[in-house]
Amino acid sequence: MTHICSVKAQYYCVKAKLSPDAYLQQALQLAWYRDQGYATATYETASTRMMLHGRTDVIRTLSSESRDFVKGMLDTNVDVSQAVLLV
Repeated sequence: MTHICSVKAQYYCVKAKLSPDAYLQQALQLAWYRDQGYATATYETASTRMMLHGRTDVIRTLSSESRDFVKGMLDTNVDVSQAVLLV
């Protein structure tokens, strides 16, 4: 079942021109909000090793678009066509 879900997610990401990482980050944001009741910045590594003196750094982001997506997914008044636009 997990493989089927990952294949569907991969297909969706390609079709919607979304980064699989961005898709996963939004899923994590949604899960966190459902569990904790508030949005939070996520912690993600960002590699700059291809640059001069590159290293691994971290990104902590919470955009207003991400927050709107999460709230829209949980709002029972938002229909599917509106929810798709939030992605």
